[in-house]
Amino acid sequence: LIQMMQTGSEQEKETALQALAGLAIDHQQALMEANVVEPLVRVLDRAGKIAGVQGLDAAGDGVIPAANILNGLWRWGRPAERAHIEKAALSVLDGLVQLLYNGTQTGKERAAAALGTLGQMSDAVKLAFAEAGAVKPLVKLLRTGSASGKEEAEGVLWTLLAMNREASGAVRMSVEAAADMVLLLGTTEALAKEAAGVIANLVQHNRGTLMQAGAVEGLMQVLHTAGAKCTGDGVGIGEAATALELLARGDTRVSAIALEAVAGVE
Repeated sequence: LIQMMQTGSEQEKETALQALAGLAIDHQQALMEANVVEPLVRVLDRAGKIAGVQGLDAAGDGVIPAANILNGLWRWGRPAERAHIEKAALSVLDGLVQLLYNGTQTGKERAAAALGTLGQMSDAVKLAFAEAGAVKPLVKLLRTGSASGKEEAEGVLWTLLAMNREASGAVRMSVEAAADMVLLLGTTEALAKEAAGVIANLVQHNRGTLMQAGAVEGLMQVLHTAGAKCTGDGVGIGEAATALELLARGDTRVSAIALEAVAGVE
C-alpha cells in the first residue's frame, strides 16, 4: 500500500491512502515500522508544491487522508514517535498554507481540513501554521467558501482562538499575530466575541502592538455593528467594550473614541 501510494496512478494513490487510513486505527505500530511517515509527508509536500506551480489548478489530492493518518499515528505513538511525527507535520505547513491561498475551491477546503487535523497534535503546530500566514486565507474561505469550506475554516480559526485564549497574559504578540486577531474581529459574531476576549486578555503587555495592528478600529466596528442591529443578544459587546477600555488606559484619544463607540451602542 505504501508503494502504491508513492508510485501508483492518482486513483491508486487515493485508494492506498484511504486503505492506510483504515489500517491506522488498529495497526499504528506496523505502519510506523513500515516507515509510512516520510511517504505521507511527501503527499502533503507535493500538494503544496503543486499549489505553488499550478496555483488555481491545485486540488490538494490526498492531503486529508494523509493528515488523518499522521494525526492518528501521533495520537497513539510513543514519545519519540510523537516528536518525529510532529516534526514531520511542521515541515509541510508552509505548503498547505500555499494550497489554502492558491488552490481550487476544493483544494482550499482540503488544506483547511488538513491544517485543522494536524493542529490537533500540539499548540506548536497551530502556532506554526498561524505564523505561516494561514489566518488571512482561512478568513477569506470563511467568507466566500462553500458551506463545508466555511465549516472547515471556522473550526480551524476556533482552535487558534482557543490557543490564544489559554495563553498567559504576559505573552508578547508579533505584529502579524496582532493583525490576525484584529482580522477575526470582522468575521462572525461568535468569533469576533472570542477575538475581543483574547485582545482584552493580552492587552497589558501588547498595547502598542495591538494599536498598531488596528485593534481600536476593529473593536469599534464590533460595537458599531451591534449598535446598528439594535436586536439580538449583543454578542461581543461586553468583550469589545472591555478590550477598548483596557486599550484606552492612559491614552486620552483612545478614551474619547471608546466613549463614543459605547455611546453609539447604548
